[in-house]
Amino acid sequence: MRIKDIRLGRLSVPLKKPFKTALRTALEVTTNVVVVETDQGLRGYGEAPPTAVITGDTNGAIRGAVEERLRPLLTGRDTDDLNGLLDTVDTALVGNSSAKAAADIALHDLRGKIMNKPLYALLGGTARTVETDYTISVNDPETMVRDSLEAVEEGYSALKIKVGTDSALDMVRLREIRSAVGGGVLLRADANQGWTAKDAVRIIRFYEDEGLDIELIEQ
Repeated sequence: MRIKDIRLGRLSVPLKKPFKTALRTALEVTTNVVVVETDQGLRGYGEAPPTAVITGDTNGAIRGAVEERLRPLLTGRDTDDLNGLLDTVDTALVGNSSAKAAADIALHDLRGKIMNKPLYALLGGTARTVETDYTISVNDPETMVRDSLEAVEEGYSALKIKVGTDSALDMVRLREIRSAVGGGVLLRADANQGWTAKDAVRIIRFYEDEGLDIELIEQ
């Protein structure tokens, strides 16, 4: 079985409410979908969201990487050579991590379909479900407390709290959220590059001194 074509599409879904981080505010979710199609009609799917302020990858960069480099290098190749295909993706061009990730995901998805196995089983896993967290956008503390309580009421037992816009307010945000949701909910914080090194040390020590039991701090 050989790769017949690689296509790129785009999806855009409006959000019910703005998604805010220290780096950006998103009103919709936009992603590029990479489709790897074989000569027998099977398709593998991967996606590459354009997040220029994080990865440096724009829609144009992703399209160029897929259509100008990955498509000509992968079209016609044997799908059984998964490791070779992945090596080609990795070395096709410098950077462009989003386009590479989308192609990697699509090739793995395709392999699972060829083997008639879900990908988790193909990779040696056994669990059919994975617990995820719910991300709380950075806002004023009152709004974040309300959003956190709504997420817990919907059944989420782990919350990732966006911070990083105001170091003093970040202390209040986590303290108020912990007080509201209680000790049975996992809390994680994500500053999205909004803290300096000194800010990070000071704020994390505050979280520890207050006994807020933050599971992890990201970026």
